[in-house]
Amino acid sequence: MPILLPNGLIFLLINHQVKPELKMNKLLTPKNLLIASGIVSMTLGTLFYIVPSMIAKDTFPEELLTNEGLRIAELMQEALGTFLIAMGILLFCLRNVDKKSARKAITGLGFASTAIFIGGILHLLKNDVHPPIPGIIAAGLAILLSVVLLAQD
Repeated sequence: MPILLPNGLIFLLINHQVKPELKMNKLLTPKNLLIASGIVSMTLGTLFYIVPSMIAKDTFPEELLTNEGLRIAELMQEALGTFLIAMGILLFCLRNVDKKSARKAITGLGFASTAIFIGGILHLLKNDVHPPIPGIIAAGLAILLSVVLLAQD
């Protein structure tokens, strides 16, 4: 029986039940997680590479940011950016592997994100450098999504 929606679209429902809940298992698939993680990693890596001095000034204490100290911090940020871009490319390229291999890649992503998350939290607690909070949140989110995805099957 046709249903007219306010925007004028007509949907035909033929022997079909509409379930109101959001289908997380269709959104949170290994392929989608690998694609999203790859894109986020490449985007963050590009930012680290394009504006290393801005990130270094937000990350390191002011007394370390002399001319030489700032240059070393910029080089570290550029190296981290290059690594993030490389990891993003790798994750993005893994998007079409079989399900078993994708689950292994996601397990690795979860462990890697855990290391990043713990390292960021330890630096926050020591108050020696100021890791970017969005990066810590992104690592925590990657851990959460990896665990949820791996627990689905």
